[in-house]
Amino acid sequence: MEQLCKRVEHLGPAGSGAHMKLAVNLPLAMYWKTLAEALTLLEDSGIPNDVAISMIADSSAGPAVLKNRAQVVVDTLNGTDQPGTFDLNGLMKDLGLALQHAALKDRPMPLSEATRAGYEKAIAAGLGGCDGASLTKFLLDR
Repeated sequence: MEQLCKRVEHLGPAGSGAHMKLAVNLPLAMYWKTLAEALTLLEDSGIPNDVAISMIADSSAGPAVLKNRAQVVVDTLNGTDQPGTFDLNGLMKDLGLALQHAALKDRPMPLSEATRAGYEKAIAAGLGGCDGASLTKFLLDR
């Protein structure tokens, strides 16, 4: 495992690892929606997508996914949806599982619920196999 993973931790009894996976993937699933909202602020500003993405990636708002995949995001925003290594279908699956887990514990997750609606629409539009940046583009185009 240590050769395959950046970090190996014993998290507790059976199921703890699955809970951690959902906790790690939830902010990622939500990130693509918030990136669309951030870029909405730049509409009609004249700031090109590549400059905006580069500046966000270099800021404190730039998660590793944006820093590592900035060109994929720029290409997607410029009209070329990319196949996803962790695509919208996978993100939606984990988002749904996180919401189910929270519901079992009677913990409301209103931001996650709102995010799910965007994924449902993007997947219904045929973008399920595309990179998370396709959700950002889809939401911007609407």
